[in-house]
Amino acid sequence: MEFKNIDQTQPYTIKNAFDLNEINSLLSSLNVSNAQHDSGNVHQSQDEGFYRKSIILNESNFSKVLEDKVYFIAKEANKQYNFDLKGIISLYYMEYLPSNIGLKWHTDIGFKSPFNQRKLSFSIALNNNKEYKGGEVDFFYDEKDVLRRELELGDALFFPSFIPHKVNIVTEGIRKTLVGFLGGEPYR
Repeated sequence: MEFKNIDQTQPYTIKNAFDLNEINSLLSSLNVSNAQHDSGNVHQSQDEGFYRKSIILNESNFSKVLEDKVYFIAKEANKQYNFDLKGIISLYYMEYLPSNIGLKWHTDIGFKSPFNQRKLSFSIALNNNKEYKGGEVDFFYDEKDVLRRELELGDALFFPSFIPHKVNIVTEGIRKTLVGFLGGEPYR
């Protein structure tokens, strides 16, 4: 596992956070046929033509060993941000499918629980980026400063939940990710 130091406002990428055996274990534990169409956050992302499938992960379909590893890696990434984290709020398996539009600019926080407790968001690549086209994650800082990240198999991307970001259009193939949020007490 390789950790890369960056500043507190930037996304934090951990290369090879999960190996192929861990990814295969996760994927084999899921019943993807139960995946639901999901338009993202209803307030920000319910656009005609956007398409992804998601499964909410819990103790019945996600191993405690993998959850513990996600939390361990998140604690390492959080050394960059120094948030008061109490644990993982939610985990999702997501498939981004070819569509006319990506997941538009949004933040992962909101006014109601549990959205108001989200502090650290993450995305872990569960398939090789050669299996699909598009799907890069962009971060918005201002009109002249948009940062793009593309993940390779097993990479983990962490970022503060309040930073505006989007997922670009997937034009071919399926982009598979583990997405989640860590939280704690609301900001003071």
